[in-house]
Amino acid sequence: MLKLQPASLAVGVVFGLIASLVLRPESSVPCRECQSAPAVREREARLKSLEIEVTALRDKRAAPCEPCAPAAAGALSVTVGAARAPPPPLSAGATHHRWYWTDLVLNSLRPFAKLNGGITRSGLRLAEQKCKISTWCHRAQVIGGRLYITDIRAIFFDRNYAMARVMPLLLTLKAWPNLPDLDAVFSGTDYPIMEIPRDAAHMMRMYGARQAIPPVFSPTANSLTHDLPWPDFSFFPPRSRCGKACTHPLKTPRWQESHPNLAAMGKEVGWDAKIDRAVFTGHAQALGQRVGCNMKTSPNRRAIYHYAEQFPELLMVNEVYIKTTPPSCFEVGEPNVTRGGVLQNKCGFSFKEMCRYRYLLNVGSNGYANKLKYLFLCGSVVIWVRTDSLNYEFFEKQFLPGVHYAAADTVDDVPDVIRELQRDPEYARSLAQRGFERMLQMDTAEVTHYCYEMLKGYAALQRFTPKRDPRSIEINCEDDLIRHYDRGRGDTYAGVLQERYLTQDNSTCLRPPSAGAPLGPPGWGGAFNGTKPPCLASHDLAAKEEVGVCDKGTPQHARSGRYDGPDWDVPEAYKGGALPDWTDRDPADSGKGARVNPYNPNVQCS
Repeated sequence: MLKLQPASLAVGVVFGLIASLVLRPESSVPCRECQSAPAVREREARLKSLEIEVTALRDKRAAPCEPCAPAAAGALSVTVGAARAPPPPLSAGATHHRWYWTDLVLNSLRPFAKLNGGITRSGLRLAEQKCKISTWCHRAQVIGGRLYITDIRAIFFDRNYAMARVMPLLLTLKAWPNLPDLDAVFSGTDYPIMEIPRDAAHMMRMYGARQAIPPVFSPTANSLTHDLPWPDFSFFPPRSRCGKACTHPLKTPRWQESHPNLAAMGKEVGWDAKIDRAVFTGHAQALGQRVGCNMKTSPNRRAIYHYAEQFPELLMVNEVYIKTTPPSCFEVGEPNVTRGGVLQNKCGFSFKEMCRYRYLLNVGSNGYANKLKYLFLCGSVVIWVRTDSLNYEFFEKQFLPGVHYAAADTVDDVPDVIRELQRDPEYARSLAQRGFERMLQMDTAEVTHYCYEMLKGYAALQRFTPKRDPRSIEINCEDDLIRHYDRGRGDTYAGVLQERYLTQDNSTCLRPPSAGAPLGPPGWGGAFNGTKPPCLASHDLAAKEEVGVCDKGTPQHARSGRYDGPDWDVPEAYKGGALPDWTDRDPADSGKGARVNPYNPNVQCS
């Protein structure tokens, strides 16, 4: 018989009470005109009280137990709810307790604890090989508080994002120096890649005979894969040297800057001043009729576009190509910004202008849209279309439907959800406020707290003692990453990283140089010693333009490959579907490439 602990039981009871208030049947709720102001205020006060109680109970569950009984010898122990040492202090101005991540951590890791026999070295070797289909992938070891990185995939035209892929590890280790030793693989692809096989033959083609699904950290996860959720690039993109986005081609500020700044902008637009319509803005791949034949077109976004045409009194959709910098729709006096409908590539919205609408739509696309965290900071109601929102980011389960956002089961339900919110503005206001307050708590310290809890749980499942990879480089400071991924001035894609992003600030270092210590090239106090990512890892060898790029003496090598580092791997390893040849020594032991077995679409289970 399942026994609930008192705190767990209390959380369930309180959530039930919230559900009875928020997810109430239509017939049981008097119309807005019939509700008195005191009744509305009383309901909102009860909801606020219950939410505070839930948060307190979550924090109680997340707190370390006093005292804790030691685990039995040989027992599997994944202690993710409590740190071995006192946690670092909250960031300045923070007033919230740390979030409870244990459920997500345990659920994500359970397949490896129950089905895979834990995290193994052979699993990481397979993860490396499968990750070579990505545009970005690295293997990392944390050993004795030091960070080591091996580039598995580092496509040259993706280098502006490069540092952002590794910064979560560096910042987590900086904030939590007691992080256990670990060895893990991290993918940078938008979507999860460790697919759960459909049948035995599919399992053989995907992973090989007698091989379990390997562990990989990815920016998103879903129920059809075993990828482990990890913060995406938008949390920690590089800063520009001028201190703002003036020379930053990504135009994405770091979360520790955008989080307080966007929250302040969201507060500037009061609820009563907001336009009583929903708004959605997206790029041309996903919206409108002109791209109906594009295989990447999102049906959900097409539907939203057509609903805006049909119901301009409910919503406004602005189609704008993502890489342009259009004029402001408000500044040019575009009438549709207030009367609703559709716009196509005429103008755009700043974040603050988006916040002038009461309702903001979050509609899934082909992978995921990482703007969700920003929408919550507007102080508007986030309407989240749940169907086809398959891929989720690590923080999404911290937000509850009917408490922090309004859920629409399908895109066809969006018009009715907007109408319901328009009929009950006080309920809509409460959703907006609670969603804003919840996201306000997710500062950089909370992001690294999640990373620490996930990595600590992961490390507990390792069935080996991590050791440094002979192919790896050490990363001590943020500038180590910038110097390593810069390809030199001759490369027009990624040859200006140092000019754009070099911080010259050794406070980012895990082990800063002592005061007065002499600094000089190549590392200037960091660990950089002149390395570059390998050539094979830096290019898409399937593209005809890239044939011969890593072969000295070819025009392709002279044009591009010469800016890369020496290779340790073999070209065959980068062909889609290839699997390790287990008779060869592990490259993580030898430091050299190993033979692979090419993809065989006709393989059958034996």
